Amino acid sequence: MPGSRVDRLAAEYPRSAAERLVKMADRRYWALYRTLDMSQSDVKDAVNTQKFMPDTSQATVSRVIKEGDTRALCDDDFLELQPDLDRDWVDGGIRGGPYPDEWLEAYRDVLATATTHTHALEVIADEHKFTPEWAARLHPNLVGCNVRVAEYHDSPKKSIHHDDHLNHLDSVNTESWR
Repeated sequence: MPGSRVDRLAAEYPRSAAERLVKMADRRYWALYRTLDMSQSDVKDAVNTQKFMPDTSQATVSRVIKEGDTRALCDDDFLELQPDLDRDWVDGGIRGGPYPDEWLEAYRDVLATATTHTHALEVIADEHKFTPEWAARLHPNLVGCNVRVAEYHDSPKKSIHHDDHLNHLDSVNTESWR
């Protein structure tokens, strides 16, 4: 796999789209690992279910997750949720930072949770994908809404993914949206 993930995707998509896809994958790796009880390999599998996501090694996923705590607070286009903080404030800088470590940690948790829930909502509403169990546990009352989304877009019946595989979850009623 020569070249960066962006370079490999740029062979198929415009470079700006490739960069956006890599950032989206990175923030999802970080957020899912931080908020859900998943291993790094499970996180990699959960994010890489889409054909347009970059092919990513386990070492890269590990590095992205490790760097995510700082990037979430300092890189203004990593999460697209909030303005970035000065890196010196996060790293302690010369005189320390204005924010206590507990506040930074709580802020990271909120940002990761928001990112995870956003991803879950996207996956649940996608008519061409099976809803993963982690997403169904976050928003059980929305599981199955992909059928309505597919009908709205006039998707052929055979291309609609039903979520019957989640019937074992007590909180999920897959019939509620049919």
